[in-house]
Amino acid sequence: MSRFANPYVLASIPAILLWIFGSVTGPYFLIPNRGDLGEYLTYSLAVFSGYVPYVHFPVEYPPLALVPILLARAFSGGVAATTMSYLQAFLFVNCVTYLVLVGTALSAVESDCKTVRLATIAFFSVVVIMFFPLMPWRFDLFPSMLTGITFILVLKGRAAPAGVMLGLAIAAKLYPAVLLPIFAFALWQWQSKRASWVFSASAIVIAVLCFIPFFAMSPHGVMHMFVYHARRGLEIETIPSGLILLAHVRGLGSVANVSNYGAVHLASPASSVVLKLLPFAFLALFISSTIVGCRAIVRLAGHDRRARAVALSAASACVLLSFILAGKVFSPQYLIWLLPFVPALTPSVRWFFVLILFLTIAIFPFLFDLLGVFVPLAIIVLNVRNLAVAGFLVYLLLALRNRALVPSQQGANNGRDIGAKRTGSVATR
Repeated sequence: MSRFANPYVLASIPAILLWIFGSVTGPYFLIPNRGDLGEYLTYSLAVFSGYVPYVHFPVEYPPLALVPILLARAFSGGVAATTMSYLQAFLFVNCVTYLVLVGTALSAVESDCKTVRLATIAFFSVVVIMFFPLMPWRFDLFPSMLTGITFILVLKGRAAPAGVMLGLAIAAKLYPAVLLPIFAFALWQWQSKRASWVFSASAIVIAVLCFIPFFAMSPHGVMHMFVYHARRGLEIETIPSGLILLAHVRGLGSVANVSNYGAVHLASPASSVVLKLLPFAFLALFISSTIVGCRAIVRLAGHDRRARAVALSAASACVLLSFILAGKVFSPQYLIWLLPFVPALTPSVRWFFVLILFLTIAIFPFLFDLLGVFVPLAIIVLNVRNLAVAGFLVYLLLALRNRALVPSQQGANNGRDIGAKRTGSVATR
């Protein structure tokens, strides 16, 4: 194997690109869009100054979200760190995280074909180029990496380690909790009932253990995190917000924006109604996606790992998209959550996802100020992006139902036979 074909060397290419884009373009985007990074700086300085999160100061993230935030503070000199040194350290932590995430994707693809590996690297490299204003400066790569590792362990049938990793992911961002049913069902079908229960119990126990120390010291502090998010309004980038804004520019209904909770929310009679309906919309989408995904998993009980990886990737992506689309907040970094699963899908699916990233980054940060004052162009781009994301979910559900994404067992066997013949011919030589 040539050095360039080595998966570890390949995985470093997108990570290096992330470092380059973050270092070169960061200062231009951090000044007007410091946002979350300001909180990371505040949290890390407070912890290194001896204060306990949730006890002495409120935190809007789960406990393990502090891991990359505090690592950056440690690498940049602790309390004495300057803002720029902290940002460079945070960029370094995210580059290492991205390296591991790309490595898990290459493991999921599991192909000796150089073209397939290069296509995976090309995808992750383009993701960096499309998402460079945000990706280096959000901690979402960390839970995404943990979820990707969980995905690989589930495919390998390693129930206990997979449960531990999912529990850590939940303790970092909460959203991976929606993946527990689909992962558990996959282990049930492909391994055993015991594996499924071991996985589920491990995930729940580890997630709870990460919260217990802080909850014991300050129950109110931990509950404040959940209350904080429960009180949020309808964020301006969601699907309902896009439709409300579109109706507003057409003269239908009044609307105003409210800046709070670190975001821009809509205030209107329609948004109040939507907030009450969104939980039901989520349940409908989540249950539908899970059922379609479980049926695909049952059909592939006797297939090879490649077919299982594609089906579980698509099912996981559908569940996450359901959570994103039916949520009252649609922050652009949420799309990072899909990175462990999209690379295993077909090229057309991957590049459609890249298009969604392009439209998303066009909205934030480039058109976001215009969106806040209800400029029609920004509203149109928002609705096009939201329609694309909704279409992405519908396509994946239909493809899972019709087996359009999963390679045939015969084709997979033929591929292995060809690989075996090539190996044999090389050995003969």
